[in-house]
Amino acid sequence: MSRRPPRGFFEGGESPFGRLPTEPSFPTIRVSRRGVIWIVVIAVLLLLLFLLKPFATFYTDYLWFQALGFGGVFGTRFSAQIWSFFLFAIVFWVIG
Repeated sequence: MSRRPPRGFFEGGESPFGRLPTEPSFPTIRVSRRGVIWIVVIAVLLLLLFLLKPFATFYTDYLWFQALGFGGVFGTRFSAQIWSFFLFAIVFWVIG
């Protein structure tokens, strides 16, 4: 009777590194309701902080154009920027 050689790792045998875990075990992090509220409040404040400068720039430009009597120019410039954004977004979406 011939003895069968042990199967290697690629033939369905045992791993050379020992038994491999089926799933990695990660520690669970428990966050209290108060912690979740603080995270949401901080995220909203950061979002407002990052959006404040673009809004201030937009509003300042609007007031400046209005003060010079060129409110229509501001509207035309703003709408041209918006339409250009959407046009190029569609073009690159079709290309990509």
